[in-house]
Amino acid sequence: MADSRVVEKSPGKSGGPFWPWDLRWAIVALPVLLIGLLSVVALIRVITGWPGATSEGLVLAGILILAVLPLLLVLLGVLADRGGSVEALGLRLQFADSQPMQREMIVPPHLGLQAGIPLADSGTGQILTTLREAVRNDVAVVDLEDGTAWWETRLLVLCSGAARLDRPRAVAFLATSGGTAGVFKGWATPRDLLDGLLAKRPDLALARDRAMSISRQWELAVPEPALHAPVLPFQVSPAAAQGGMVMFAGRDGSPNPLGPEQILAREVGALEQKGEHGVITVTRLEELFHQSLRTTAIDLDAPADWVPTVLSSVDSFVGLSHSGRYAGLLPRDQAVNEILRALVPPS
Repeated sequence: MADSRVVEKSPGKSGGPFWPWDLRWAIVALPVLLIGLLSVVALIRVITGWPGATSEGLVLAGILILAVLPLLLVLLGVLADRGGSVEALGLRLQFADSQPMQREMIVPPHLGLQAGIPLADSGTGQILTTLREAVRNDVAVVDLEDGTAWWETRLLVLCSGAARLDRPRAVAFLATSGGTAGVFKGWATPRDLLDGLLAKRPDLALARDRAMSISRQWELAVPEPALHAPVLPFQVSPAAAQGGMVMFAGRDGSPNPLGPEQILAREVGALEQKGEHGVITVTRLEELFHQSLRTTAIDLDAPADWVPTVLSSVDSFVGLSHSGRYAGLLPRDQAVNEILRALVPPS
């Protein structure tokens, strides 16, 4: 059974619905706007003598409001996302009480199949169930345990689907190390993991190419009401013809959103039958993904260095650990917000 945990979600890469760019740009915009507007007003004053003494204060107040406007838009976006209200000058803005959540899923070993059973023997039903749950989450946690819990073929199916659907956004790896379970070994994006697997395993790359070729052919299928299923307007190989039953698995011929991954699972199942699945140990993890694996983590038991760690990172997430054991992935934007909140004195 897949284990899902719910944690607070960050606003994402943008500053919310009212400020479409990164939070950092809102911070940078403040001094840029302030200096730029003051320079323009100073130039106008030299040329025209405006603003005079009576209107100078009002103009400066307007400049200050414009300079902090990007940060105000970010704040309003956070309130809109999380639910809340803001009141000023007798005007009250009330946002709906919505609580977007970030979900984290511990993916079961071997994508939920019994250890040692190839995909071709067990079918792909359980894997599809696991994938459906995984794509609802932002973070997938893969526990390598003692180095026998995960095969490269299964990780390929997970990362291929995640890269195609853009969810989960990150995959975190744990392992049993020195007798301690759940030790954080790093995280990476599904796209980087997919690229690493395909670069190191030409046979996996060939299997994925075959699966993608079949699924893309069926993307060109046209409806055929008499058959209650789409058909291809051209001849295909027998293997590709069988793909239609996977890509349109519904009784009414509706598309299967995980059809490409189901076809890929069938393709790598042939490798598993030959014992060419590849076991992912900690050593193999580093061999495959040493260029993309982010191993830095904030130790929650010694949090003194968490601010420089967050500010020096440009990644989407920051790893969290308790004395080396995995505690979660914190969205970097959320961490930056916490830093800014700490800098603002309480009212």
